Amino acid sequence: MSKNGLNFLSKTEQQPASAVEKYKLEAEQYSLEELRAKLKARGIQNVDTLDFTEVVNLVSRLAVYEIRYDRVDNPDALAKSIQLRNDLFRKAVFMVPRPDGRAFMTSTVENLAAETKAVLFDKIIAFDNFTQDNDPYGEHDFGCIELDGIPKIYWQINYYEDASMKARAADPLNAYRVLVVMFAEEY
Repeated sequence: MSKNGLNFLSKTEQQPASAVEKYKLEAEQYSLEELRAKLKARGIQNVDTLDFTEVVNLVSRLAVYEIRYDRVDNPDALAKSIQLRNDLFRKAVFMVPRPDGRAFMTSTVENLAAETKAVLFDKIIAFDNFTQDNDPYGEHDFGCIELDGIPKIYWQINYYEDASMKARAADPLNAYRVLVVMFAEEY
């Protein structure tokens, strides 16, 4: 990369390969001209001689670099990124195929009637009543559902390194998400 004056991207070498691979897949959805234009819009020149694979690699590493930059200098951008991932996850977790994550419910929630659980899941999917009180960091990772005749139910998204759920994720952007549904008194 140094031949193109892109030494600053070497900071991404410590980033997990999975994050770079994820952005490669996303970048491959664009044409070579679109990717070159995206790089030029960020002030990166000398990309006209790069082939598609080189441009995809560069864009994916730049995306990881920009996320790392935003984490330090733009916490609102990080919160928005987490919010988007949480919203997409929450809306898809009860469907098949599931996103990278799963849903759990406490045994008391599990014991609710099937029809009640169906209504509950629909309300979790449609939840948009995020406030400063229930979402102080703007990540859309917690909510409260009220159903007639049933105590308050909370849902919360937790972040883990992988499906074993043994360790909390250091990076909520690249995490295995687990949506937990419980009665408020179980929180």
